[in-house]
Amino acid sequence: MGDDLNLATRPFVNTTVPTVAAVVIALGIAVFTVVNIAVLLAATAGGEGYEEQASLAAENCERMETDMASVDRELARVDLDPLRERIEFANALIERRTLNWTQLFDRLEELTPDRMRMLRISPNVRGAELVLSLRVEVTGGSEVRGFIEALQRSPHFGSPLPRSQSTSPAGGQQWELEVAYHNE
Repeated sequence: MGDDLNLATRPFVNTTVPTVAAVVIALGIAVFTVVNIAVLLAATAGGEGYEEQASLAAENCERMETDMASVDRELARVDLDPLRERIEFANALIERRTLNWTQLFDRLEELTPDRMRMLRISPNVRGAELVLSLRVEVTGGSEVRGFIEALQRSPHFGSPLPRSQSTSPAGGQQWELEVAYHNE
């Protein structure tokens, strides 16, 4: 399954880290407030039940510290760098408009044999590379071989990799190919 490109007018911004940081800070403020309220109540109550209130406040502090520790562990477990890199790359593709569909179709049309039909073209971003998944239908195997050789000779496509082959309902053959595309 390919990665979907973000075509929104406002690119996706991951707010997970700031949100978790805000929750941790809010929990810290809550712990600080609970302790101060407990101290204030103990001081105004004249010392009656101070020990009970202090132990209740200590339990609350311990529970909140445990919650904060679990949030910290969860945050440490999430590695957002690969996701951020992929988002930045996808947004850069969109901003630079590197995938010129008209140019891609023209280049494929030049290489496609007459007795071959293009059924699907699906672009996928993998790291810093744009990979096309192609599904084609042919009446004979020599067209596929010629198409693969034409892709290999082209400066705009990488080495194609046949993924699967099946018989089509019309009696021909359907091929799944994967090929890198260099839009230069």
